[in-house]
Amino acid sequence: MTKLKQKKAFIFDMDGVLVDSAHYHYLSWKVITDRLGIAFDLEANENLKGISRTESLDYILSLAPEVHLSPEEKQALLTEKNDIYLDSISQMDKDSLLPGMQDALEHLKEHNYKLAIGSSSKNARYIVKNVKIDRWIKVVSDGTDIQRSKPDPQVFEIAADRLDVAKTDCVVVEDSASGVTGANTAGMLSIGIGTEEQLGHAHVVVPDTQAFADYIKQHIR
Repeated sequence: MTKLKQKKAFIFDMDGVLVDSAHYHYLSWKVITDRLGIAFDLEANENLKGISRTESLDYILSLAPEVHLSPEEKQALLTEKNDIYLDSISQMDKDSLLPGMQDALEHLKEHNYKLAIGSSSKNARYIVKNVKIDRWIKVVSDGTDIQRSKPDPQVFEIAADRLDVAKTDCVVVEDSASGVTGANTAGMLSIGIGTEEQLGHAHVVVPDTQAFADYIKQHIR
């Protein structure tokens, strides 16, 4: 794929692309929803991919219109959820990288691509340090930098600016439909990790992270 060789930078989503922290998010929200008496399962959790913590809580509360919370109560829940999440991911290390992703990052750096994170998570920098990928990824654009979550392209545009590359020279690696939409809106090449059914609007779709690593090695030599 000659287009891939012509690009200068890769921007990675965090959850579900580099690490599997999505399950920790689910367990953290489950503590909250169980206490509120809101039915929340893994299928509902899929709708939280790529959106902010505040938007996630808004979606969860939409599942139970009878639950009414004040702004102060919502903020307390957001803080509690994040505390639970941070505690659960504190043990993450380099072995927490998803299959193939270390090889993919090393391969891209060897071929002089610039690398960045583009994630709605406000904990992206913490995870980058814990899993020791800061040796390859120096630029992070995350939920602390943006006012608009995916599918808005802001998080990717900030990453491109910090990498000092044009948006059209970037490849975005995503596992959410909203993230792929954001990348496409920004004029970036999108690679979706998942199913054609969910991510068919991506320029390239691979089934999992190992397949992504294999794809990169095959097309960038």
